[in-house]
Amino acid sequence: MHKNQFLLTTQPIDLPDWKVCKVEEYKLFVHPEMSFSQVQGKDCNIYLVGDVFSWKDPHLKNEDILGLMVGVSSFEELISQSDKLCGNFVFIYSDSNALKLFHDCGGQYEVFYDSEFGCIGSQAKLLKKACQLHCHTAKDPREYYDSAVFFSKKLFIGESTAWENIHHLLPNHYLDIRNKKRVRFFPMASIKENELNSVAEKVAAMLKGFIRAISLRSPVAIGVTGGFDSRLLFLASLDIDAAYYVLQGVHMDNNHPDIQLPQKLTKHYGKEFHVLEDAIVQPDDVDESYKLSIDFPRNLSYSLVHFSNHYLINGGISEVGRNCYGYFKRASGADIAYLLGYGKDSFVGSEYDRWLKADDSFKEFGCNYLDMLYWEERVGVWQAKASSEAYALGTKVFVPFNCRDLILELLSVDRKLRDYHLSELHKRITDVLAEGDTSITKLGYFSGNNPSKVRKIVALKRLGLYNIYRSFALKNRSLGIN
Repeated sequence: MHKNQFLLTTQPIDLPDWKVCKVEEYKLFVHPEMSFSQVQGKDCNIYLVGDVFSWKDPHLKNEDILGLMVGVSSFEELISQSDKLCGNFVFIYSDSNALKLFHDCGGQYEVFYDSEFGCIGSQAKLLKKACQLHCHTAKDPREYYDSAVFFSKKLFIGESTAWENIHHLLPNHYLDIRNKKRVRFFPMASIKENELNSVAEKVAAMLKGFIRAISLRSPVAIGVTGGFDSRLLFLASLDIDAAYYVLQGVHMDNNHPDIQLPQKLTKHYGKEFHVLEDAIVQPDDVDESYKLSIDFPRNLSYSLVHFSNHYLINGGISEVGRNCYGYFKRASGADIAYLLGYGKDSFVGSEYDRWLKADDSFKEFGCNYLDMLYWEERVGVWQAKASSEAYALGTKVFVPFNCRDLILELLSVDRKLRDYHLSELHKRITDVLAEGDTSITKLGYFSGNNPSKVRKIVALKRLGLYNIYRSFALKNRSLGIN
């Protein structure tokens, strides 16, 4: 039960065989299969749940990296040190003035907490062992979390959950446990614009280092499609031993771009490539403990079952730096709800309005609110849940892009040069990793499951009409090409 999860609580509970340690008046429980380390410095104690990787020194293990942090002089310095790392993790920091907690750049190791900050853990189902979960009393959230829309997606909205007193920690925030506050810590400084070539060189080096670091701890499997992100990961992994694959969905014939392009790419480098017939794995088809461990479990990807003895590597978080949501100058919460597929639900719109109140700080520090929307509400909710589902099966999924310093490198490039379908930045990183091999740089890209739809989008973009179309269609609720 609750594989790879953690619980920090003041309440007396019994979790046999779990790792346990005292953290001030709390007890920290860590599942026996989950990585855990702690260090005691002169003025503070630091606890690490999960895994961290260094691109500069791939051979460092969790304990080594944590040991290098023992000399930090403040919580803020600990956050700064973690910005250099990728992985799925939670750091807990304790000194005479503070007890604080934060998680990885993309929130891939999920954190939930109760309103009184007496229970903090990986899923609400685990928190239930130490505190009561209260149903919503307000009409709008109660109706949303009982709606067909919610049960089709099974995703929480923003910081809210299906329970009034349980909250979800989004990326770029930490918990000030003593003062019972959630605090935004990013952005707090301006993002300096950087030149395309220098960013490409830096990101290429970081990806290679992170992938090597991950591979030194476990066999790895990397999904490769026709898109930008997986091509970068493939090229960055050429000097390690990895399994490469693509899942062939029922809608994909053998000529589909997500089959053809990776076949050409891997063949060029003499790498074995597996086309696996995708299958929807129902929660009822896996271990009963999976369903009992995950809040509102969803169907699973076949790769989670097929590669259970590997660390899986994917590139999803790269999309934070790929201008996924376009150029809407000012969308409302209702606009975002529609854009993300929630229709006219008033609760969802109000939650996104609440999130948009941070927009002033985004502008002040040079962040585009649509990039931040993808980072916090897409990566931090949808992709984070997928990570938790993998953990519940005993499978670890790592994203080399899940590093704040790396994401900031991507975001430092002009948005027009990192477009979702025509990203000059990702093409330049490809050039660096391919070491000037023109056969790779000329190989086409594919972003999406409908080739004809993608061709229309690209054509509109090249004519300079796509943003006009999208803005008009969003306001009129008539988006057909998204």
